[in-house]
Amino acid sequence: MKYGLIIRRPTTISTSRTSRWSLCLLVLVGGLSSAVASAQSDSDTPHIAEVFFVGDTDFSDEVLQSRIRTAVNREFLGLRGAHWWLWLYRIGETGRLGSRLDRALMNLGEPPAIIDEAVLATDLEQLRVFFEREGYPQTDISYQIEIDGNHAYITFNIVQGPATLISRVSYTGLDSLDLPQRQQLAQTSLFPPLPNQPLLDYKPVPQRFRESQLLEERSRLLTLLRNMGFAAVTRDSIRAIVTPVTMDSFNVELRIHTGRRFRYGTIQFEVEGPEPDVPVRMDTLSANRDTSRFVISKIQGDRRIKSALLLKALDIRPDAWYNQSEILTTKRHLEATGVFTFTDIVSQAPIDQVLPHQITVRTRPRHEFLFSTFIRQSNDALGGVENELGGGLGLTYKNANMFGGGEVLSLSTTGSVAADIDTTFLSSTLAEFSATVSLPYLIAPFHHLDLDLFQTRTRFTFSYLTARREDLSLIIRGRVATRIRFELRHSPNITSFVDLMDLSLSQPDTLRGFESRFLNQVLGTEGRTQIIDPVQRAQILEDYTQPQINNAIRYTFRSEQVNLLRRDEGYSYEASAELGGMLPYFLDRYVFTPGTLEQSLRLFSFAGSNSEAYYRQYVRFTSSFRRYYRLSSRTVLATKFFGGWVHPIGKATVVPFTHRFYSGGASSVRGWGLRQLGPGAASFSQLSNNERETNLLGGDIKLEASLELRQTVVQDRLGADWILATFTDAGNVWFGPRNPGFSETAPGQPTGRLVFQNLLQETGMGWGVGVRVSWAYLVARLDMAVQVHDPKRPDAGLFPSGLNDWVGYFRLGHAF
Repeated sequence: MKYGLIIRRPTTISTSRTSRWSLCLLVLVGGLSSAVASAQSDSDTPHIAEVFFVGDTDFSDEVLQSRIRTAVNREFLGLRGAHWWLWLYRIGETGRLGSRLDRALMNLGEPPAIIDEAVLATDLEQLRVFFEREGYPQTDISYQIEIDGNHAYITFNIVQGPATLISRVSYTGLDSLDLPQRQQLAQTSLFPPLPNQPLLDYKPVPQRFRESQLLEERSRLLTLLRNMGFAAVTRDSIRAIVTPVTMDSFNVELRIHTGRRFRYGTIQFEVEGPEPDVPVRMDTLSANRDTSRFVISKIQGDRRIKSALLLKALDIRPDAWYNQSEILTTKRHLEATGVFTFTDIVSQAPIDQVLPHQITVRTRPRHEFLFSTFIRQSNDALGGVENELGGGLGLTYKNANMFGGGEVLSLSTTGSVAADIDTTFLSSTLAEFSATVSLPYLIAPFHHLDLDLFQTRTRFTFSYLTARREDLSLIIRGRVATRIRFELRHSPNITSFVDLMDLSLSQPDTLRGFESRFLNQVLGTEGRTQIIDPVQRAQILEDYTQPQINNAIRYTFRSEQVNLLRRDEGYSYEASAELGGMLPYFLDRYVFTPGTLEQSLRLFSFAGSNSEAYYRQYVRFTSSFRRYYRLSSRTVLATKFFGGWVHPIGKATVVPFTHRFYSGGASSVRGWGLRQLGPGAASFSQLSNNERETNLLGGDIKLEASLELRQTVVQDRLGADWILATFTDAGNVWFGPRNPGFSETAPGQPTGRLVFQNLLQETGMGWGVGVRVSWAYLVARLDMAVQVHDPKRPDAGLFPSGLNDWVGYFRLGHAF
C-alpha cells in the first residue's frame, strides 16, 4: 500500500456573480454541516472524501469514474463536501431522535463510503482492461490512499502508454459475394483504406485500435450480409483475428463464414381476431406462377379486416432475395396501421435455398371507449383574469379498422370549467367536440409516394368548440375547424407534414355587461384611457367581437432525435411555411361579390343575418432549433432558438389574430406573464410602465432564445429524479412593416416596429430557477422567474423590479 501527499485544488465561488438565493443556500448547507459534525458516528473508520485521477490521459475523470466502483458519497448540487445524504444518515445513526425518525433518516440518507481494498483491486483491473480495449495496453495504473482524520483521499495514478495502431485490415471468406457486393462492403467499412489499396486486403487510414470499434464493424457486416440474402449469418460467423506486428501496431483479419444465400419462399399471414364466432377465411393474395410460391392469408376471429391491408403492408415478395431490412419494414408498416396489438415475423425451415416465412398478427378490439379527467391551468390573454385553475371531463370513442383497410375513427368530447385562483369565482367554461379519421396511407392522387417513404399517414379532422368568459362577458358561439393533413416520414428522425387544407370559422359574441367588463377594463373609460391609439382600439374590437374565417396551406419539416419526455440529449429542429386566406379571397372575388374585394364574406345571409366574417391574406414562416447537451451523467444544458415572421398580403394590413406571435409565458420568456412582453418597447396604455399589461395584438416578428442548465440532485426518490434548473430567456415580438402599428406616437417614443440597431435594447431578458420532478411517465416543473432587462424601462437598469417581483409557473413537461 502506498501513502503519499495529495494536492487538492480548492473550489472557488465568485460572490460577485452569486445571487442572494445562492448565498442563502450555501449558508444553509454550511450550517447543517456544522450541526452534523457534532452528531457523527463514533466509528473511527474513515470514509472516502475524494477520488482523484492523476495523469495525462485521453479520457475525462467522469468517464474513468464510471468504470470503477470506488466513489464518494453524493454531493448536493455538485458542491464539494456537501454530502447532504451522508449527513442525514449520520443524524439518524445517532439514535437521538426516536427509533422511527432515526430509521426514516437513515433510509432517506446514504451510508458513508468506506475503503474496501478488494473493490480497489477490482477497480485497478477494470481500468487496465478499459485502457487495453481502448488501444493503450501498456498503461500503468496504481493507487494511493491518504488518511486525514476520518476522511480518506484516494488517487489513481495513471501513466498512459502509447496508442496501438492498426497496421493492416483484411476480409476473408467472401467468395460468395460478387464484385459489386464486395465493393459495397469495403466502401462502408469502419476501417477506410488508404488510396490505391487492394479491395479487401489493405492498409487503413491510421487510427487507434479499439475493441469497441471491432464490435461495431461486426454489427455492420451482419446487417449488410443479411440484407444481401445471407439469412443464416450470425455473430459467431464473424471472427476477428488480431495479430501483433510491433509493440504498438496490430494486423486485423476478419474471417467471415457467410453460409448459403436464400430467397423468399411462400409467405403466410396468420391473423387472430377477438371475435371467436367468425368463420376462418383463407385467401391467396399473390402468386409467382413460375415458382409456385404464394402470399397466403388465414384470417380467424375478425370479420372486418381486408386482405388488401396485409398485402399493402408487405415489403417482401416471394422469390426475391432475402433482405432483413425488408422484414423490419414490413413489421413497422403493420404496427403503423394501428390495427394490430401484436406482430411477429418468423422464418420457417428452409427448403434448399428457399426460406418460407410466417407473419402472425393479432387485431385489437374494434370498439373502445375511454373516459378521462384532466386539470387545466392557464393565464388569460385578455387581461381580465391573470390566473385560472380548472378541470374537466372527456369521453373518447375509437373504432379501429373502420372500413377494413386500417382506418381509425376517433370521436371525442370534452367539457371544462375554470375559476379565478384569487377570487375562486367561475371565470370560464368550454366544450369541444372533435372527430378524426386516420388512414395508414396517402390518399389519391398522392398514394404513389408511399413506395418512396419510410411511413405515411393521412388525417381528416373536424372540431367544434364553444366557450364562455363570464368575467369579460365574451362568448364564442362556435368555432369550427377542419383539416386534411399528410404525414410523410422520410426516415426514423425526419418527417414532413403537409396541411392541404386548414379551414376555421369563428363566431364570437358579447353578453350583457360586456362594456363594463371588457371595454372599460381593456380599452379604458373616459378619463382613464388605457389603449391610446384609435387604430389599435378598433383592431382589438374586431379581433374579439367579429366573426373570422381563415384557411391555410402549410408545409412543416421536422428533424428530431430526442426523448420527448426527458429531453436530456439530442436535438429537435423544425421549420414551416404557410400561405393563408386564399380560399376566402377567391370566394370574395369570384362568388360573393364578383369583381369587388371586401375582405369579408356574408356567410350567414341565408339566415337573414347581415354579419360579415372577416379574412386576411398572409404568408408565415417559422423556425425552431432545440439542442440538448449532456455535460455529465447528471447535468444537461438545453438550448432553444425560435424565429418567426408573418406578413399580410393583398389588401390586408394585419394577419388573423390566431396567427400572430406573442411573447412571455411558461414556455417563452418566463420573466413575464402570458403575452405580457412586447411589441418592442412600446406600451398600449397610458398607465405606468411598472404595471404589467397584456399585448393584446401580438406581433408580426418574433425572436426568442433560451438557455437552461438542469442538474439532477436526487435520483430515484419517491420513484422520480429530482432536478434543479437555472435558466435565462430572451426575446420579444415586433410589428411588421405593413402593420399600422400606433398611428398616434409622440416623436421619439417607441413604435413597436423592429429596428435592428435597437434590437438588443428592445429584447426582454428574464432569469430564474426551477425544480423538475421526473418520473418515467411524467415530468412536473415549478419555475420562478424575474425580469433582468425590461424594454419598456430601459433606464431602470438590470433587475428593474429588484428580486421581489417573481413570476411563478407550475406546468407539466419541460419548458422546451
